Amino acid sequence: MMLDHGRDLSAMDLVAAMNHADVLSGIIDACFEQVDVLLLPVLPFITPKVGELEKRGSGRLSESGTFTLPINISGCPAIALPGGLDSRGLPVGFQLVARRFNEATLIAIGHTVQRVTNWHLHTPALR
Repeated sequence: MMLDHGRDLSAMDLVAAMNHADVLSGIIDACFEQVDVLLLPVLPFITPKVGELEKRGSGRLSESGTFTLPINISGCPAIALPGGLDSRGLPVGFQLVARRFNEATLIAIGHTVQRVTNWHLHTPALR
């Protein structure tokens, strides 16, 4: 499906997408003038149960990249970490994002999070 969409793009479409990616990267880079790391959700909705995304249609599936896709496009390193379980007992995740080429910061913070929390030890009940 995505490959088919990509095959339909013209060279002009590709250049426009690359220009948008550059603008997005600049916006995200500007955030790091004031902070060292961004803390963002992974999903824009509560964690779905297995198979739930497919049942709701491709629109919901495409929404799942709302917070991760812009970071991936920007070239900034990110790490997704477990943030415990929600009230339904399903896992919640968050992502930390650092400026480009600053992976060491993410590794250090990720290590600290896992050292001071036990979120990575929580597992949902299988029903």
